[in-house]
Amino acid sequence: MSEYAERNIKDERAEEIRTALKKMGYSDAFAERVQLIPIDEYRTNVKHGNAPFGVYDFTRHTFVD
Repeated sequence: MSEYAERNIKDERAEEIRTALKKMGYSDAFAERVQLIPIDEYRTNVKHGNAPFGVYDFTRHTFVD
């Protein structure tokens, strides 16, 4: 996969998580400051600052425990 394609996938996934956070009632500013740390192909750790926020599942398109 090309670097451009990989970056595009990461951007799409980051946008999906930001959209989910906004739908949960978090502000745009909060959603823009999250850090994403991939776990595997389907899940990503989401942190805000140094605090863990949750795990986002791209198969279910939601946060999971």
